[in-house]
Amino acid sequence: MTKINRKTFWALIGIISALGMALRWAGIWYVGPDYENCLQTWFTQLKSGGNLSALADYEGDYNLFYATIYIS
Repeated sequence: MTKINRKTFWALIGIISALGMALRWAGIWYVGPDYENCLQTWFTQLKSGGNLSALADYEGDYNLFYATIYIS
C-alpha cells in the first residue's frame, strides 16, 4: 500500500465531510416513524407542561436523562 501525501489526505477528508453534510441537509426535514410514534407524544406533553417541571410526570419510552437533555 502506498502512502498518500498530506494534501491528498486533507482533500479527501474535506470531500467526505462535505458529502456527509450534504446528505444530512437533504434529510433535515425528514420525520421518521420513531419521532412520530415515540418522541412527538412525550415532547409535546413536556413542552406544554412547563419543560423541566413536567419531568415529574414523565412516562415516555426513553430514559429520563435523554428526555432532560432533549427538552433543555
